[in-house]
Amino acid sequence: MPILPPDGGGAGGGFTLGPAQNVFTGADRTAAELARDNYDGANPGWIDSYNTDTNLNIRLEYSEGGDPVVLFQVTDGASTWLDNSSSTGVKGDTGPAGATGNSFFFKDIAERDTFFNT
Repeated sequence: MPILPPDGGGAGGGFTLGPAQNVFTGADRTAAELARDNYDGANPGWIDSYNTDTNLNIRLEYSEGGDPVVLFQVTDGASTWLDNSSSTGVKGDTGPAGATGNSFFFKDIAERDTFFNT
């Protein structure tokens, strides 16, 4: 469930992401934090910019109870990671095989806008 800014870096979900590497994934929170910590250990100096500017975030992506979670973290300025905000994507019911739900396909934006504005 990657959330990638159009320019490849800088922002994510309303939070300012720090220098790459800034997204860490895992099967659960512990695994995502381990990926973060392993990267930090293998890349001396990486955390320095996060300690200097405590408004810079990293993003952890993992599952909790089968639901995808995105957690943003910042440092306290002394290499301790603090939770900033999180979002959980709650799965809805799965429709019958072949169901398209409310999917609409349009040849262009004008056709889409006409459809939804009438």
